[in-house]
Amino acid sequence: MLDAFGEWTSQPYLYARYVGTSPRRADARHASISPYGPYQAGDGAQVFIGVQNEREWAARCADVLGRPGLAQEPRFVRNSSRVENDAELLVMLEGALAHLTAEQVTVSGREVAMGAIPGVGQHTDAIRAEFAPKATDSTKDQL
Repeated sequence: MLDAFGEWTSQPYLYARYVGTSPRRADARHASISPYGPYQAGDGAQVFIGVQNEREWAARCADVLGRPGLAQEPRFVRNSSRVENDAELLVMLEGALAHLTAEQVTVSGREVAMGAIPGVGQHTDAIRAEFAPKATDSTKDQL
């Protein structure tokens, strides 16, 4: 549980440490990533959109907003500028989603892969073998 707590608190700690202020309260949104969080679709249901990098942002601008050039506008070109203009992005995204149901936004003809949860130690040997040093012709003589 201590590991989970450390992971959970690392981002706010690093934000405060290097930005110099505490992250803004963001509910289910993210304090330092934008767009990231729940957005309302046209049927009143919410969908979760998370953009983790500039490639994803460019794709969202083209595919969701129908405005590929938006990704190059100074207000939105970098994540930090998108965070500063998050309120404006919220209006834009929900405006684009207003004509779609939540199902139209999320199914897209793809089935989510949900495999079985592995048992404790189930893959340990395979993972160790993957990282074990490989014997080469020059090291075989030493074995």
